[in-house]
Amino acid sequence: MIYRFLILISFVVLSCKKEESTSILIIGHGGMGIEFSGSVYVDNSKEAIQLCFDMEGTDGVEIDVHLSKDGDLWAYHPDDLSENTNSSGCIENLLLQDLEDLKYKGLRKERLVRLKDMNLQHADKRILLDLRHFNSCNGSTIDVNDMILALNDLPEYLKNPSRVRVITRNPYWISHIINAGFKVIYANDIESEVNEAQQINPQLNGVIMKNSDISKAQVTNFKAQGLTVFIYEVRSPKALKEIRDKDPDGVLSDDVQGAIIELK
Repeated sequence: MIYRFLILISFVVLSCKKEESTSILIIGHGGMGIEFSGSVYVDNSKEAIQLCFDMEGTDGVEIDVHLSKDGDLWAYHPDDLSENTNSSGCIENLLLQDLEDLKYKGLRKERLVRLKDMNLQHADKRILLDLRHFNSCNGSTIDVNDMILALNDLPEYLKNPSRVRVITRNPYWISHIINAGFKVIYANDIESEVNEAQQINPQLNGVIMKNSDISKAQVTNFKAQGLTVFIYEVRSPKALKEIRDKDPDGVLSDDVQGAIIELK
């Protein structure tokens, strides 16, 4: 009798968990998470990105992108190479020959990787490309036309508008990238500036904000305006519960496995 009761309780618990699953997209932030201690690989390495992309329960991956001096797009998060690699300087000032042998400082010594050298062709998963528009080594802004040339040079699957979104923090880049045929997500934590950008660019696809800077009401308002809403800087179980309540379209999670458990 007790055994049957325990089975019944387990069934109820599992049924409740299933009913509570969400439609929120789980996007790995830089692969398995930015500076996440539980990740086997360094964020934005080919290995971290591929692991997240192939993992059951994830809906896609976000990749931080820098433009090299010779027009290639490289996956890397910080501004300066000295933070995470065995070199120094900015990708924006370097050539393929300077970058192709660089390795991360982690235990596995992963190599830096160009976007065109990845294999992310899983038909059902999203790819968010976070474009870095600023060269911190010389204090200059990247020419948006150079960035668009590099985007257009990517394999076709990385230009598929049904799967790929381009993130920019530069409001002046939005219209250029939209006109080049890409769907754009604007990264800005100030609601009024997002609204202004949408008024100027009605074809803006979405917005991405820090979890600490966006409320449930703002998520609802942005959705009502036709914007897709993504939230990032989500590392703790508490933050994941906040995401469940706010109900954005997607979360850039720094704890991918935790997000799958909480949201799926």
